[in-house]
Amino acid sequence: MKPKFQSDIRKSYIIYKLIFIASVILSLYVTWCVTGNILDADASSELILSKHLFDTKQLLSADWFYSTELRVVNTQLIYAPLFLIFNDWHKVRFTAAIIMQAIIVIGYWFMISPTKPSKKSYYLGASLIILPLSVSYGRIVLYHCYYIPHIAFSYILMGLILRLVNDKCKIDIHTIITATALSVVSFLGGLGGIRNLLIFHIPLIFAVVVMIFVKDFKNFEKSAVTQPLYFKGLLFSIISAGFAALGFIINNSYFKAKYVFGDYTSYTLGIIDNADTFADLLYGLLHQFGFRDNVDLMSVLGITSVLGSLAGIFLICTAVSRFIAANKTCDEENYNRRLLQSMFISVFIVLLCVFILTAEEEGYYYPLYFIPVTSWFIPFLMCMLEDLPDNCHNINTKKLLPYMMVAVFFLNGLINIGFYLGVEQFEQTYEGLSFQSKNIAADISGPMYYVRTNGYTHGYATFWYSNIITEITDGQITMSNIRVSSSKKFKYYDWLTLQSQRGYHEKTFIMLLNDERYVLEDDPELQGKFKLVYDNGHYFVYAFSDEHTFHDVLTSRQ
Repeated sequence: MKPKFQSDIRKSYIIYKLIFIASVILSLYVTWCVTGNILDADASSELILSKHLFDTKQLLSADWFYSTELRVVNTQLIYAPLFLIFNDWHKVRFTAAIIMQAIIVIGYWFMISPTKPSKKSYYLGASLIILPLSVSYGRIVLYHCYYIPHIAFSYILMGLILRLVNDKCKIDIHTIITATALSVVSFLGGLGGIRNLLIFHIPLIFAVVVMIFVKDFKNFEKSAVTQPLYFKGLLFSIISAGFAALGFIINNSYFKAKYVFGDYTSYTLGIIDNADTFADLLYGLLHQFGFRDNVDLMSVLGITSVLGSLAGIFLICTAVSRFIAANKTCDEENYNRRLLQSMFISVFIVLLCVFILTAEEEGYYYPLYFIPVTSWFIPFLMCMLEDLPDNCHNINTKKLLPYMMVAVFFLNGLINIGFYLGVEQFEQTYEGLSFQSKNIAADISGPMYYVRTNGYTHGYATFWYSNIITEITDGQITMSNIRVSSSKKFKYYDWLTLQSQRGYHEKTFIMLLNDERYVLEDDPELQGKFKLVYDNGHYFVYAFSDEHTFHDVLTSRQ
């Protein structure tokens, strides 16, 4: 007969599996609801680009205005093939979102396997990954899939490095294949731009170097870098970063000459000295753990925000402690786990330094840019659980705290699901980008019904609405992005749109918000050349007497 505590462990593993299954089912339902109703122009641009690449049978397009990075190995590889199956863009978005959620879960499992975790870490960690722990994590990662490629690259690369570190100093076919995969994946990640270097490779090298330094701090006779584990950790992290840097060099030279995209090379060095910016920085960090702005303290949202923030602060303090102390006793059995744990605080430190030491104060959306912290605190928390004994006897605070934090994060995730599903008591700010309309698909249905039933096939709108119109009409209405210039006149906007859409079209319209319509109505070059054809008090649709008029005026202002 097996000991009772072993039977208890087996039962608890069944519970963890059930939690994961329930999380998957819940994620399927929420993703279906969100991908059909909660949209923004950044996310819609991914579908427009993917459909264009599918139609033209390309991997990259010189016809597209990319944003801050070139989308090389990215979401279009998932979206584009799905247009072969579906004509309904909602089904394309939903299916792709589920596939990409599965990719980061599989990547997480691949990464933690070398640490020999229990099923507890497999299933609890995977469950947390597919829950919207913060509104911005749900919006940007789970439902709009914008950061999933970067998270997947990080997890896969970490898993490969941990496997190489584990090899017993022998070169065999397995080591060669793993090292080759590490080089190729690193290179492909670098082709997209500098982001993977900032959120993975630089933090990894920093973590490895600190682990060596801490190990050497009280040992002046023999450096840790001469020990196989530490040497291989440093070697493969540098090799990985080198291939990523090579990809970035190609991105910033060869690709830069062929495609239109932005980069971060224009950022200047300078310490942020604005108190409001520091407050935004702190908010962006605490938001990753569930903190919400402008909610009542003694409400469900307020209490869970405080609990999530306290859990996050405790995790950061624990991570710092382990980063500078626990590595002193790091040996072959726990090196992989310590390196994995170190990534959480290392990513946090590197991102914090980048934000503080760059002078680009305006335009940072800290709840968005701190998302890599979320992707690393989950495996860190799972490592904390692994460090606890399986025996449930003699329960104390030290044993309970990690489970309490898991419970708090699950609760915050469930509350955020309620927010996404429209539960009124869970109303909060729609975080992540400056666009804040959570019900845009429903709000815009009126003018879209008018436009479609009256035979319009091309239109103009400002950025946050333009791409959404194309998505919710399943690509039947093409759009051109416009913006209000410094001279208070409309101009073309070279951002996440097709350059070829700027030709002549047979029947065109322009849809504007209430405060935008005065720019059109006050434009002397357009007086008497348009008429209002739809007005619901919020959205205003204008048609032109001459279909070439607006295009000609915009072209003259380029």
